[in-house]
Amino acid sequence: MRAVVKAFGAALSPAARRFERALAAPAAAQVRVRDHIAAQLARTEYGRSLGVRGPADFERRVPVVDHDRLAGWLARQRETEERVVTPDRVLFYEKTSGSSGPAKYIPYTAALRRSFSRAFAVWAHDLIARGPRFARGRIYLSLSPSFAHEADTARGVPVGMADDRDYLDGWLRRALAPFWVGIGLDRERDPERFKRRTAMALLACAELEVISVWNPTFLLVHLDLIAERRDHFAAGARLSGERLRALMADPIDWTRVWPDLALVSCWTSAAAARPAERLRALFPGVLVQGKGLLATEAPVTIPYQPAGGCVPVLDEVYIELEKDGELAPLAAARDGERYGIVVSQKGGLVRYRLGDVALVTHHHGSVPCLELIGRSGGVSDLCGEKLSEAFVAGALGALELGGSGFATLVPVREEGCDRYVLALDESRRPSGELACDLDRALGRAHHYAQARALGQLAAPAVWVSPAAPETIARFHMRRGMKWGDIKASALTAAPADAELARELA
Repeated sequence: MRAVVKAFGAALSPAARRFERALAAPAAAQVRVRDHIAAQLARTEYGRSLGVRGPADFERRVPVVDHDRLAGWLARQRETEERVVTPDRVLFYEKTSGSSGPAKYIPYTAALRRSFSRAFAVWAHDLIARGPRFARGRIYLSLSPSFAHEADTARGVPVGMADDRDYLDGWLRRALAPFWVGIGLDRERDPERFKRRTAMALLACAELEVISVWNPTFLLVHLDLIAERRDHFAAGARLSGERLRALMADPIDWTRVWPDLALVSCWTSAAAARPAERLRALFPGVLVQGKGLLATEAPVTIPYQPAGGCVPVLDEVYIELEKDGELAPLAAARDGERYGIVVSQKGGLVRYRLGDVALVTHHHGSVPCLELIGRSGGVSDLCGEKLSEAFVAGALGALELGGSGFATLVPVREEGCDRYVLALDESRRPSGELACDLDRALGRAHHYAQARALGQLAAPAVWVSPAAPETIARFHMRRGMKWGDIKASALTAAPADAELARELA
């Protein structure tokens, strides 16, 4: 099997060499990508509305947009499937949480999927060439399971991925088929069955070498489920010998449950830092590698071992940096500075503000290495749910809060499972009843609903106290704000500190 793994690495070499050439001449690589995207944009209704006729028009005619500004064009793309935002056929739409509405639908074309596929190829080649010694090759790769029942658009285009492998081009899917763990699990529409089946598939694979997930809490939820029902899962997976003894130990020795596990790939920065550290503690000796900035909308950065960090996918996406309302090319990045990420990709999103903030940690040659440090614009993101202040304000506005004059939703990190707490100054409604209504209202956000279904977020709670406004104000002041500068907000984007968490308990 080691020979097979090496042969797979050799098949990935063309993508790796292409990427290395881009790293050697990053400015030229970025210009090529930008000009290609601009030429494609000129063939769309959106591009023509801007007066874009070719690459020369990109800088002066294409505005920076967020999803809300582009929502009408994306809706027309779904309704007509004509050349609205992309000249290419849409293969499927992937849903993700919207900034002020329930969900947004990102069109995936063959070109955009190829960008994800090439990013995967470079990452996998780097690991095979420079990472752990893979010998078995068994892989669990989970992205974002969908529990919605929306199968197609009105025009018959699929919504959501039928399988994790839909991110990858055909040859990669075929090459990985013998090594895949849990094929078909993403077709499961019931979240509890999905979790049970996933846990069983993981435990049944004694030769598991790679676990790749988005958020580390996704894996932790399944480990906790196995731990809670270890007798059931041990019997179902037919564990015996050393692996059975490891599972029945207290605490569980996860490295002996999966003795071949060499890599856990997941987000490790910003809100994911704490759960990633828990994974490192559970899997000593296993490489827990940061995934970089891979958004639903585009691959932005990938971990690259020669760089000692995450480098931009220079040859597939055009990246601009936003600071103090000004745009700058990637080449202008300065070490230690924080920037908003504006991306142009090959599926129709051009000069699109992702809402992510990245820190330039250092440079690899002349290429900046970027680390995701959070979300901009008042967005809370404990485990990928991405709740914005605008969305939360709308959700609270639709609720009967029982006469409250002050209402702020606070993200709270708790041992085992994070949650949201609604702080009110008064309410005539029973807190439990209001919390249920709040959960349903927040569940209109696609990824909040996903996180709740998977158990990554606990049910929200309601805290009522006349001192609520002052309590929240003190929290902001502990974070460096002046009392007079604190604005009323439906959402406290920063998670509660220890003192606020104790008061809300």
